[in-house]
Amino acid sequence: MKHLLLRFLILTLLIFNLNLTANSSIKKSCFIPDEIMYSILLSEKTKKRKIGYEFLIRNNSKEKKKLFYNIIKKFNHKEISNNLIDCLNKKNCIKISQELIKKDILNLDLGAYQINNYYHSDNLNIFFNFDKSYFKACGFIEKNITKNGWNWEAVARYHSKTPKHNKKYIKRLQDYLLIVRKQIQ
Repeated sequence: MKHLLLRFLILTLLIFNLNLTANSSIKKSCFIPDEIMYSILLSEKTKKRKIGYEFLIRNNSKEKKKLFYNIIKKFNHKEISNNLIDCLNKKNCIKISQELIKKDILNLDLGAYQINNYYHSDNLNIFFNFDKSYFKACGFIEKNITKNGWNWEAVARYHSKTPKHNKKYIKRLQDYLLIVRKQIQ
C-alpha cells in the first residue's frame, strides 16, 4: 500500500510539474529535461514537506549556527530539522532571509530547489517562488553544461563542484531519475 501511494504521489507530482512548465514561459527557456529537473527537486526536498514546497531556509554555516537560531527566533517559523526551517510564507521568508544576510549569514539554501544564496545571489523573491526558482536552477545547470559539456558532473555541479560531493549527488540524481522513469512507464 505504501509503495502504491508513493508511486501515485510521484506520478501526480511529475504530471503537475510537466504541466506547470509546459504552460509557462519557463519551459521555453530551459533545455534541461523535466525528468532531470524533477530528480533535482526530489534530491533537494525535505521529508517533512511536500515536493516543491517553496518556503524553506537552510543554514549551511556551522560556525554561525547559534547566530542563525538567535535571529530566526524573532520570526514566525517552524523548525524542520537541524538548520532547516519552514518560513511559512513568501513575505516572511524574505524578511528572515534579509535579516540573516544583514547579519552576515550568507551560506543559505533557499526555496524548493534549495538554491544557495551565497553563490547565486539574486532578488529573494525568486527563491521563494516555484516557477522563478525552477528557471534559476535550470539556468545554472544550463551554464554548467555549456561550460563543461552534457555530462552528469556538469548537472551535479548544481549541488557542488567538489568531486567528493559531486559524485554523491550524481548517484542520488541517478537513483531518483530511475524512480521517476519507472513511474512514468
